[in-house]
Amino acid sequence: LMKLDILYRTCSRVNTFTGHPRFINVPKSEVIIRCLNSLLNSCSFAQSYDISITVLDDNSDEETILALYKLLKKYSNISSKILNIEGTGNGASLKANFEYARKNCQELIYFCEDDYLHDSSAIKEMLDTYYEIIKYTENGLLIIHPCDYPDRYREPYDSLILPGSKRHWRTVMHTTGTILLPIQVLENYCDNFIALANYGIDPKISEDNTINMVYRKIMCISPIPSLTVHLQYKSTLSPFIDWQKWWDKNKVY
Repeated sequence: LMKLDILYRTCSRVNTFTGHPRFINVPKSEVIIRCLNSLLNSCSFAQSYDISITVLDDNSDEETILALYKLLKKYSNISSKILNIEGTGNGASLKANFEYARKNCQELIYFCEDDYLHDSSAIKEMLDTYYEIIKYTENGLLIIHPCDYPDRYREPYDSLILPGSKRHWRTVMHTTGTILLPIQVLENYCDNFIALANYGIDPKISEDNTINMVYRKIMCISPIPSLTVHLQYKSTLSPFIDWQKWWDKNKVY
């Protein structure tokens, strides 16, 4: 089984990338810590896999950094570290994310943003399903986006439905920056990923003309029902998921 490197991008200074208020009215640090707790908890249910987590932080306040260290220490069975990125902003963070992965990761990578709550079974199911479904891919490559987004049903497109380890998965043609993939995909489509680092800097750049182009060539799948919840806006909440229950369960301090 391949090693999984999780790269968790954090920034307590910016509430949402778009600047609109988050639907859940708490400090960003609270979102970061609860989401990280859910991720670490999920990793602890996947102990048959070799998993490490690197927090790539964009100049968060000292209190948040201390809370991150404290939480990682609680899950001492999972290899972890915190690095502060050079520069600041979503673009610098994305660039650091992809460059770190290219230099330091050899097998599977899970790029994870700091406002996704994870189901307890998320990491194990993602990995089990990866090895199950990769057998059906033409090129032996697969990308997993662990969130079932509601807009896919408002503007539906044709999808293959595939059986995973515990639920069905569908092929998708667009994602956010929270994705699991093998290093070969990052290397083969490096230009697409590096271009995404200009998102928010160059108004012409978005997921649509960068990473979403990759899914025309490499199969990308997401779960039905969702394994993560994006705590951004009411419009991003996955259908049939009790996000409040997940949120309450992951309270840390």
